[in-house]
Amino acid sequence: KIAVGALTALLIGCTVWLTWVGELLMTAEAPQGIVSFEFANSAAEAERIMGSWLEEGRGRALLVQGFDQLYLLVYPLWFAMAASGLGRRLGGRVRPAGKGVAYLILMAAPLDTVENYGLVQQLLYGANDGHAQLAWWCATLKFSLVGLATVFLMGAGLVYVGRRVSGASSSAP
Repeated sequence: KIAVGALTALLIGCTVWLTWVGELLMTAEAPQGIVSFEFANSAAEAERIMGSWLEEGRGRALLVQGFDQLYLLVYPLWFAMAASGLGRRLGGRVRPAGKGVAYLILMAAPLDTVENYGLVQQLLYGANDGHAQLAWWCATLKFSLVGLATVFLMGAGLVYVGRRVSGASSSAP
């Protein structure tokens, strides 16, 4: 419970900080800030986004990429612990599903690392089709895994709450 609490606090803190800094990277060319850059799948698109950030924005984007190296260790572990924990609590067929989701979400960390490499290379040395496409593919796969884990947690969470509520109401006098 202590590890989950600490990881949850880190997740919330990192998410809040990245959201705050990320808002400063939102421009007409990058309406979703750094996420728009992650999904720029060509040098031309990446260059347009980086050009909208100017020099200060590029520095800020590099800061975000550096901080993301901590975040990419936190969010997959949190999702994995939550998925396996819910799966264990619910049992039955949900248990192996939770374990599977936990293993899958851990793949987000290396994908995020490679994505960050592609983004940092462009921030430091200029837009490049190869690095833009590498970042795009990794971001697409990473966000797909995060989406899968989120859907599992929402569904399993609803089942868990439903069981708790129905258990509580059936034991009431």
